[in-house]
Amino acid sequence: MKVGALTIVTLLAGFLILRFVDKGRSDTDGYLVYVIMQDVSGIVKRSQVRVAGIPIGTVEDIRLVGDQGRIDIRVNRDVPLYEDAQASKQTRNLLGEYFISIAPGTRGRRQLQDGDQILSVAASATPDDV
Repeated sequence: MKVGALTIVTLLAGFLILRFVDKGRSDTDGYLVYVIMQDVSGIVKRSQVRVAGIPIGTVEDIRLVGDQGRIDIRVNRDVPLYEDAQASKQTRNLLGEYFISIAPGTRGRRQLQDGDQILSVAASATPDDV
């Protein structure tokens, strides 16, 4: 009886944790933009995308286009990015984890829409460079 009660409590706790972490968001929330980079090593699906250190989206897909990497980014709807936005790959820690950092651009410029490209890419120093 104790084992059965423990199993039920564990399953219930797991379900509640899943609901709390998921927060009801679907993979289609937000809008999709992409960036083409020379080096996408260390970036994986679900990597964070940040503006000023604050998570504003995730990497949805990474694929090869010619000899460069294309990163599709799902951005939260409430975060506007503008046509002069700039993306860069930043080190998250010394273990080789990276995230995409975005400077959102200038207000008043054309706002990026679903499917648009971030044209400006900033080169960033990696631990290998240091």
